[in-house]
Amino acid sequence: AGLVIERAVADGIPCVIDADGLRVVMEKPHLVRGSKWTVLTPNVPEFRRLLAAVLPEEEEAVNDSGAQVGRLSAALGGVLILRKGAADVVTDGEAVLCVTEQGSPKRSGGQGDVLAG
Repeated sequence: AGLVIERAVADGIPCVIDADGLRVVMEKPHLVRGSKWTVLTPNVPEFRRLLAAVLPEEEEAVNDSGAQVGRLSAALGGVLILRKGAADVVTDGEAVLCVTEQGSPKRSGGQGDVLAG
């Protein structure tokens, strides 16, 4: 997965990264840093692990704040993050949108797959 992410980012190919791909980003955040064509779609537990990997100083203060998701995005150079949860948070590190509209049932498996098309 790491090689696929590395090549996609290097070639400017849009990619949505979820599940196992997020583990690669946790281990090698430099692979996506600064990529404007990358979307990370963590759920809340995945977000916590990603935050701990990239911004360890914020690990103890994990909260439901859109601002915290924004700081993670900014630390990754503006990578778009869609944190799935009770309120979905979408940010590029500058603008932060919180979506609280009712939609499909939350926590159903495969949401990242649906987002990827």
